[in-house]
Amino acid sequence: MKSTIIAVAVTTVALAGAGCVTDEAGTESLDDEPTGETQQAVSSLGYWSWGCSSTCFLDLAPAAGQTCFLAGVWGNLQPAGAYTQVQVLPFNGRWGLQIVTNGRPLGGTAVCVPGTTVKTGSWFSGSAETSLGSGPTRRCFLSGVVNTSGFTASSDFVQVRQNSTGAWFIGGNMPASKDVRATATCVDVPGAALDYGLVVNDGGSFLNVPIQDNNPWGWACGIKKLGGHFTTNSYNDGVWIGYNNGISMWELNAVNGKQTTTDCVK
Repeated sequence: MKSTIIAVAVTTVALAGAGCVTDEAGTESLDDEPTGETQQAVSSLGYWSWGCSSTCFLDLAPAAGQTCFLAGVWGNLQPAGAYTQVQVLPFNGRWGLQIVTNGRPLGGTAVCVPGTTVKTGSWFSGSAETSLGSGPTRRCFLSGVVNTSGFTASSDFVQVRQNSTGAWFIGGNMPASKDVRATATCVDVPGAALDYGLVVNDGGSFLNVPIQDNNPWGWACGIKKLGGHFTTNSYNDGVWIGYNNGISMWELNAVNGKQTTTDCVK
C-alpha cells in the first residue's frame, strides 16, 4: 500500500500519527482519511505524499533555497463540485501541497530539491504551449493540475518538454472544452538523468519500477508528463514515484490506463 505522508529525515525511519487504515486486501478504503506519517532517509531532499476526500492542504517546507514539484497524482480527478486540484505551490514563504476534491479520494506526491525556483508557467487546454525559457542547467517539472472535465481518456495528457534547442515548454493534448490548467516549475540543478516513460493499459499496473539509484545520495525524481483517465475512486489508482529506502532506489508506479514521463535530477 502506498504511504500517505512521507517526510524526510536524514538518518531515521519512523512511523507516527493515526496510521493508514487498510482493508483485508491491504488497499486503502474509500472512506479512509489518510493520516499516517512515515519518515525516510533521502539525504537533504524532501518527499511527501498526501490524499483526502475533501479539500486539504499539507505544509511541506520553507520556500527559500529550494524548489518543489509533483511526483504523483492518484485518485479521482473528476469533480463532484466545480473543479479538482492537485498542486504544489508556494504560500506565505513555504511550499504546500493543495488538494481540492469533494467526497472523492484524491491525492498527490511532492518532491523538494535544493535550488531556487527560476521559472514558473501554466497552460490551459486548447491553447498553444507556454514557454518556460531555457538554460544549460534548467530542469522543469509539472507542479499541478486543475481539472474540470479532462483526464477522462487515455489520450488526455499534460506535459513539460525540452526541444532540440534546449528550450522548455508546458503544454498538453486536451481540447479547450475539457477546461484543464496545468502548471510547471523550473529549477537550476547541474545533473539530470535520462527521461523514463511508462504507459499502462486499462486494468493493468506497473509497480515499483526502478528508475534511479540514489546511492550515492542526492538524486530526486519528478513527473514531466501526466496522462490517462483519472476516473476511479481509489487512492491506489494513478501515477506516483516512490522511494525504496531499503535499496536506495526511486521507483515508478502507474495503474489503470495512465501514461507518464519522469526525470531525476541531482
